Amino acid sequence: MNNILKSNILNETMHIKTLPSGLCSYIIPKKGFNEKFGALAVNFGSCDLEFNLDGKKITTPEGIAHFLEHKVFEDEKLDYFNEFTKLSGSVNAYTNFNTTVYYFSCTDNFTDCLKLLFDMVYSLYLTDETVEKEKGIIEQEISMYDDDPSWRVYFNMLGGLYKNSPVRNEIAGSAASIAKIDQAILRLVFDSFYVPKNMALICSGDFELSEVYNIAQEKTADLTSPKIERIYPEEPSNAPKDSIKDKMHISKPLFCLGFKDAHNRTDEKQIVTTKILLDIIIGGSSETYNKLYKTGLLDDGFSLDYSHGSCYSTTMFSGTSKDPDTVFEEIINAIKTLKETGINPLIFERIKKKHLGRFMQSFNSVSTPSEMQADFFVKGFNIFDLAKALKDVKIEDVHKRMENCFTKDNFCISIVDKLE
Repeated sequence: MNNILKSNILNETMHIKTLPSGLCSYIIPKKGFNEKFGALAVNFGSCDLEFNLDGKKITTPEGIAHFLEHKVFEDEKLDYFNEFTKLSGSVNAYTNFNTTVYYFSCTDNFTDCLKLLFDMVYSLYLTDETVEKEKGIIEQEISMYDDDPSWRVYFNMLGGLYKNSPVRNEIAGSAASIAKIDQAILRLVFDSFYVPKNMALICSGDFELSEVYNIAQEKTADLTSPKIERIYPEEPSNAPKDSIKDKMHISKPLFCLGFKDAHNRTDEKQIVTTKILLDIIIGGSSETYNKLYKTGLLDDGFSLDYSHGSCYSTTMFSGTSKDPDTVFEEIINAIKTLKETGINPLIFERIKKKHLGRFMQSFNSVSTPSEMQADFFVKGFNIFDLAKALKDVKIEDVHKRMENCFTKDNFCISIVDKLE
């Protein structure tokens, strides 16, 4: 596959090409920009715990994707962070439910940084000693997350919303789960998922496309990709719990209200309609938000989100409040009223224009559209598809999404209250 996509909506171009090795590349030229960005995204996240490898079922411990992310940065001789610094670049990585992404940014030495990224991601240095040492480091990280109220209120919500889906597990795993990780299982997972056909290269900036393709082909030419089939448990449509309460040493209670979709077949249209819908219900310009803000029940930290992947799809309202239960009631009432009265066409058009404008504005950055594409590639669409969906979305689409998104048994509110 070798496509040049042009978006008249965004006034941008993206080159999509599949190399002979199976690696798919997404390149967004940004002529005149000083910053350059490169990433290798692996279609492997914390939810990918079970899979068939050449017909054999493999079960891995929770947290293995995050553990592997840590180990990829390790080398017997090199310190990759220092090597990128020598090239005037910076490198980092993250693991989420669906993906592990390794990325760098630089102003100079782009091709050298890109070569170094390939060398780092496609090699894995492991010893029993270094694996055991890493367990202690990750245990400290897990402990740090356990002490974070925002993290706890979020994962408590997921735990109440999902019964079987691995999205209910923390991304880094637990002390008990990472204790099961050893050199053999890390190597098996690396050899199964860190392969060209399961990865994407995303680059953005002012550079020669031919140089990128030459480097990518050279670094992946001899790599093969085994056949893998992911296994996810069956998940009921209802939420096992409608509320979860916890307590911590905090100054004001936190809440996270989540709604679980009955299916996970998320596409660009569902993303667009959900985000517009959330903004209409209780976005910054809505009646409900302004009422709660003026009475001190919400503050600037209130947020709306739609998270989706291979085995989950969740709509969320979260923030801090002195009275989370009242906020919850107001959100439910706002949804009920909107279902009864319908969406005001003028409000829909205004919110739609706002979202399209913000999306277009994100292309003033080199890294932002690239990071979005790293997330979208595992879901089978690209950022230009999202732009078209935003332009084409109709009020009827949002009405239909509202009917399917919120039901009486698919929600859970998580509250972390003050420990007196």
